Amino acid sequence: MTAAVSDFVERLAAVPTVPGRNNFFDHSVPGNAVRRRNLELYFGELLDRSPKVLLLGEAPGFRGMGITGVPFTNRTMFQGPANSTHVPGKPQSNRTPTAADARLGAPYWQSLAELFGIESVVAVGNVAHRSLQRSGLDVPKVRHPSHGGRNGFKRGLGELLDAGVIRS
Repeated sequence: MTAAVSDFVERLAAVPTVPGRNNFFDHSVPGNAVRRRNLELYFGELLDRSPKVLLLGEAPGFRGMGITGVPFTNRTMFQGPANSTHVPGKPQSNRTPTAADARLGAPYWQSLAELFGIESVVAVGNVAHRSLQRSGLDVPKVRHPSHGGRNGFKRGLGELLDAGVIRS
């Protein structure tokens, strides 16, 4: 594991949990150690593969990253306790991120782009797209895979690949 990956995960772990926003990597929750380790392993594997495209979603979900610590996973892939909260008082829920939430995440996706030598960023869904636009980036957008959008998500990525906008 590289020091850069470990440092990145520790930076994530230091973000405070507040009402309406739970940190899946926070050291105050013992179960988060597994998610921190999973993310380090995942990023270590990615470093070996030298990805050129960053798929930027809107926010980690309680059904996926809240279980695994790995982005864009879901409960059908892994089983375990979902212990995140996005809506205060409703721990088994997600909410649309606010502009402040998106600003909080900007330095992290920028660090990932630098760490992996990313050439292209693709927004996954409208919320991520608006966030990137507020950051001054004009990037392509694909359909978010939630709520029946899986086929549109796959089709959108295929179209970007076919058009040469992104490369695998």
